Amino acid sequence: MSGKTDNNWIQRLAGEESTPAIIDFLVNQLDGSSLNSLLLEVFSQRLKQETPADLLRRYKNNRLVQPSCADLLRLRRLEMDFLEMAAQKQIALIELSTAAAAGTCSLMGPVHQHKILTALRQTEVLADATNSMALHDASIAQRKEMRHYATAARLLRTPLSAVKGHSPHFLAGCLLSAGPDKGDFIFEKQSLLLHLQLLADFLQQTGNPVTRFKLIIRNNIDHAERLTKACADFMATSQSTPVDLINTDSPHDYYKGCQFKVCIKIDGNEIEIADGGFTDWSALLLQDKKQRTLISGLGLEYLCHLTAQDAQRKSHI
Repeated sequence: MSGKTDNNWIQRLAGEESTPAIIDFLVNQLDGSSLNSLLLEVFSQRLKQETPADLLRRYKNNRLVQPSCADLLRLRRLEMDFLEMAAQKQIALIELSTAAAAGTCSLMGPVHQHKILTALRQTEVLADATNSMALHDASIAQRKEMRHYATAARLLRTPLSAVKGHSPHFLAGCLLSAGPDKGDFIFEKQSLLLHLQLLADFLQQTGNPVTRFKLIIRNNIDHAERLTKACADFMATSQSTPVDLINTDSPHDYYKGCQFKVCIKIDGNEIEIADGGFTDWSALLLQDKKQRTLISGLGLEYLCHLTAQDAQRKSHI
């Protein structure tokens, strides 16, 4: 984009008298390039009115930009161990951009765009690595093959939380498997086993063995119960960690048919340290109903905090 700015649309905007008209103008009458140029000019002009002291004040008052309080060395060791274990299982490692295409979360699932930090140039700050991996996979997909990806990424989400020590940004380990329906839930069973075995092996390595897997029936597709029971039976015969099958009528549209949670115990308390499930993202992106998707997310930073606190407690015994 050139350094010159065409101000015609700014003059038109100033002439509008009502907010609905302004919104309609911005949403429906400006093309994407013109809207981006307009917003860039607005922010540029506003920032020219500020001083470094104003910048410092804004920094202090903005929770989204504050650094994490995690033990960085402990966190980096967990991150590397997770990625190395994924690589050992022949899962492709991917380093995502800190920016995602605008709508990466809200256009693929029931996530409101207000929960995402929307940016300019048709982007948003990375809020969910699995969505971005699904989008990347769809852009290069070999549709007849199973594809597996892993990453560790810092994610940022805007909603406030009452949880003590909560940070709007955090490091998560994420997995995605995608591929064609093979019948008899073969894709679902094989990909779920891969994800849960990796998570269990990693957590065992950290000294926090998985106590149980929860498989939750999400009754938002016709075969949800058959799918989840087939996965539960397969998991029960393929590995040794207890599998609990849970049926719930609570509304849930994010995961399709089956959701899982991975539980550990720290200081006697059960912690749900990872979760995931099946989605329809690859089918939506590729416009191919035969495509299947499984995603997983592990709270690496949460685990870092928990293990640091547990180590501190044990040191005082």
